[in-house]
Amino acid sequence: MRQIFKDKTAISKFVIWLVYLSGIPFICYLGTQELFASATPFTLLLSAVLLLWHHEDWNRSFLFFALIAFSTGMLAEILGVATGMVFGDYHYGKVLGPMMMGVPWVIGLNWFLCVYAANSLLIDRLSAKQIIFLAPLLLVILDVLIEPVAMRLGFWHWGGDVVPMQNYLAWYVIAFFLSFVFQQLPFNKKNAFSATVYTAMFVFFLLVGIGLRLSPIFAS
Repeated sequence: MRQIFKDKTAISKFVIWLVYLSGIPFICYLGTQELFASATPFTLLLSAVLLLWHHEDWNRSFLFFALIAFSTGMLAEILGVATGMVFGDYHYGKVLGPMMMGVPWVIGLNWFLCVYAANSLLIDRLSAKQIIFLAPLLLVILDVLIEPVAMRLGFWHWGGDVVPMQNYLAWYVIAFFLSFVFQQLPFNKKNAFSATVYTAMFVFFLLVGIGLRLSPIFAS
């Protein structure tokens, strides 16, 4: 059984790194950028499926967390888009797929995925109280990398093309709340794939951000 688990983890790591890294040049190249950007929802879904494949404790508490994370993320984004009072003045493009009240459904999944991964990867490294404060910081750092890429690819658009500090503060506060819920609920929080998910997303957006900055230079 342990060997099967090791093989599962190795296969999952190979798949996710293959998908994330192979997409970088196609995202950066203008000729294939739109096509590969539109595949983002499927990439997030794959990441979530692989992460959940490694989850070991499917009790009611975990399902409750998943529901709270998805619902909180969607509600915050819906209010944010409608009022501009949560994250700032922004709206979503059509790249991320079907929407509810102006917010792509995949955004709710992304909130669950990111909060789960950031919290789980810190288990056994820090205390629960420390993780509640640090995991949201990891997500804010990730969002700093995501924002310029998302704007360039049309995931969403900020008023004046400027990301307000309000956005990062809101990310921290919402992630703090969800991290608190995550840590308080009784389920096994260890996941052998969490660090891979967070690292793959971090590396992907870091390299794509660099690539998008350099692509006009090589195209000229």
